Amino acid sequence: MKEELVNGIKLYRDTLDLIRKTIDDPSLSTKVEGKTLEYGESVERYRALVDDISKEYGIDYELAPPS
Repeated sequence: MKEELVNGIKLYRDTLDLIRKTIDDPSLSTKVEGKTLEYGESVERYRALVDDISKEYGIDYELAPPS
C-alpha cells in the first residue's frame, strides 16, 4: 500500500510539472492527458487497497471518529 501511495504522489507531482510546462509548450497537452489518466488509475488502485484493509478490520475509513 505504501508503494502505491508513493507512486501516486510521484505521478501527481509529475502531472503538475507537465501542466506547468504546457503553459509554455502547448504541444505537451497530450502528455498531460496521459499522465492524468495514469494518476487516476493509481488513485483507484490505492482506494481498492484501502477498501480491502478496511473490510478486513471492519472499519469505515470515510467516517470520522466520534469526538
